Amino acid sequence: MYDRKEMRKKIKEIVKHIWVNEIKNDYNRNLLIGEDTFKNAMYSHLKEYLKYEIELDDIRIYTEYYIKGAKSKADLVIGYLNPYTLKELEKTRKSYCTKEAVEPIAIFELKFKSYSGADNDIINDLKKVKDKYMISDDLPICDYYLAHISEYELDELFYVEKSRKQNHYIIELAAVWNDEQQDMIWDSH
Repeated sequence: MYDRKEMRKKIKEIVKHIWVNEIKNDYNRNLLIGEDTFKNAMYSHLKEYLKYEIELDDIRIYTEYYIKGAKSKADLVIGYLNPYTLKELEKTRKSYCTKEAVEPIAIFELKFKSYSGADNDIINDLKKVKDKYMISDDLPICDYYLAHISEYELDELFYVEKSRKQNHYIIELAAVWNDEQQDMIWDSH
């Protein structure tokens, strides 16, 4: 039976595991060459790790999901496909699209940068989350994942201040090159 709070908790654990194990491994095996392959890998791993929830709890994963109230597309969305809403939409024939029956649980913004200057792109994604998604009336309480792979040294590893209550729902996944260690640092918070 679908429990939103428990599902958010489970997804958070799965995403963090995928980040430090699967995505890191994909990167080290040269399977990620840009943002699209990064998004595809994240989608594939999420689908594998959430296969029982997809089957039993009507959980769905979408790419390039348009969030109406935010007037913006998210790179990835994990959502609950509400069968009751879907049946009502089918009865009224207002929509054949399942999108209106989806209740987002997790929204992802992903960045993969192999050149300097990505700080601005990461900051823009953070602003998108805070200024569009978090204030949208169309969205229930959900978690927001800001994931970035930067193949050069950044000023900051993390861009989200955890001291602010609003930021409690933003989970940051970072992979950043470290000149001193001559290696990528993979972390989350």
